[in-house]
Amino acid sequence: MVYLPSEYREVPPVDLLSWLFDNTGVDVEKDILIDAANHKRRLNSRQTISLIRKLIAGFRAVGLKPGDCVLVHAFNHILYPILYFGIIGSGGIFVSSNPSYKVTELSHLISIAQPKYAMVEAGLLTKISSALEASISAEQIYVFDPNAGQTVQKELKFWTSLLQYGEQDWIRFNEEAIAKSTIAVLQSTSGTTGLPKVAATSHYALVAAGVAIQCSKPKPKPYTVSRLISLPLFHSFGASFVQNSAFQSGEPTYVMRRFDAESFTSLVDRFNVTEIAVVPTMVASIVNQRTSPLVLKTLRRIWCAGSSLSPILSDAMYDILHQDACISQVWGMTEFGRITSSPWDRRTMDGSVGELTPNTEARVIDSHGLEILDEGVAGELQVRGPSTMNGYSRFHDATTGVSTADWLRTGDLGCVKRGNVYILGRMKELIKVRGWQVSPTELEQTLLLHESILDAAVIGVRFPTREFDGELPRAYVVIREGCFGIDEQEVQRFVRDRLASFKALDGGVVFVETIQRNAYGKIMRQPLMERAMAEITTNMTEAKI
Repeated sequence: MVYLPSEYREVPPVDLLSWLFDNTGVDVEKDILIDAANHKRRLNSRQTISLIRKLIAGFRAVGLKPGDCVLVHAFNHILYPILYFGIIGSGGIFVSSNPSYKVTELSHLISIAQPKYAMVEAGLLTKISSALEASISAEQIYVFDPNAGQTVQKELKFWTSLLQYGEQDWIRFNEEAIAKSTIAVLQSTSGTTGLPKVAATSHYALVAAGVAIQCSKPKPKPYTVSRLISLPLFHSFGASFVQNSAFQSGEPTYVMRRFDAESFTSLVDRFNVTEIAVVPTMVASIVNQRTSPLVLKTLRRIWCAGSSLSPILSDAMYDILHQDACISQVWGMTEFGRITSSPWDRRTMDGSVGELTPNTEARVIDSHGLEILDEGVAGELQVRGPSTMNGYSRFHDATTGVSTADWLRTGDLGCVKRGNVYILGRMKELIKVRGWQVSPTELEQTLLLHESILDAAVIGVRFPTREFDGELPRAYVVIREGCFGIDEQEVQRFVRDRLASFKALDGGVVFVETIQRNAYGKIMRQPLMERAMAEITTNMTEAKI
């Protein structure tokens, strides 16, 4: 069965910047992007367009040609979208880089994207200089120093040197074939099962993604929209708010350099923020702060993506929100953009991640590769729509592996019921306990509600002496500094009191100093699995002795 969206919308076959900035009806003098750390630093549409046009002129003056890749390695800032649009508008390809990358990770990205130019935040240069110098000449590396004051080696130029060549218009086209074939962005995927791949996305796909998240004949919101975004702008979820909907809707958006729970909630209160976008670990941090409902009293909508928000964590968040606030779970992926969403006034209480976005179709496939015809039966979710990536850059075999005809394999286990999509977990991560499927994410989010637990990861383990049980959940837990008196039994009891018995941590609890995560903050489970195998083997050997 193919599940259809409630609405199909026309996708204009134009370049991204024309769609965003031409004739949107937004007041060009209204402040759109605001620096959360210094609210006096602001950008309206007129200023933004002027800076973009200057950057386009500068790139062309130094020799950037259509199709050249430009790497951007920086944390969030209100000027980050200027780099994004300036690169794309000049005909180049924006290559997003996680500013937390170390040399090896950045070298991998550079080997795939092969950028001709780089924009690097001043404070990050020293850490990654060897990766840059091996691939990009010094005269094509620009220092991004938005707050000024940094000193750098004299052969490098500041990005502002590109703003001295007047203004030029961005590339324009109004033809579907060109829009679909012209790549605008290269973005790394999460890479939890290996090295990250790089998704190549066209102008047409980015416009389609923007069209899908626009409000269609919206029911008026009974509040003034003011957003706070701390999600990384190099990632598609964060970019959808700052590089896309902020300028389309004209809604003021405060931008944080990076997330910090205490600062985040303080800013919500200070600026009367009504809408935020988060991932479950951010929700857990906010809840664990014991945040007063008075601090979050203005919040009315919370977008949550990254993984399904467990009912326990969702309820804990609702306990500190205003009675009119709604948590809207969102499902998406770098290779597609947002797949599902919910109306701003609909509370998500049953674990659903919402309805299919306009133009998005889905189906559910069983373990034999056959389409499941009955509603509500779980299998691998596959999607198709105009916002699908063109493919993985320089990895044709990888693209073939995730695409079947025009369907994109998501790798998520889920189902569709009454028009709502439900995600049960990653196909490769689910733990099978005595025939039951257990999501490690649900267990991790439950563990994070314990006041003494800072971080947690859960995997499935097998014990040779307990083959009948299949896999059993095993937790690796990081204790907060200064917390004492918590042991394995306390952690197991905490989970057992809140979840079904088959989700119990019968595979054990191991206390560790850190949880290894990739540059996108996702848990690296393979090293934990290898560690668990070694631990179980050692324990069995010692028992025999």
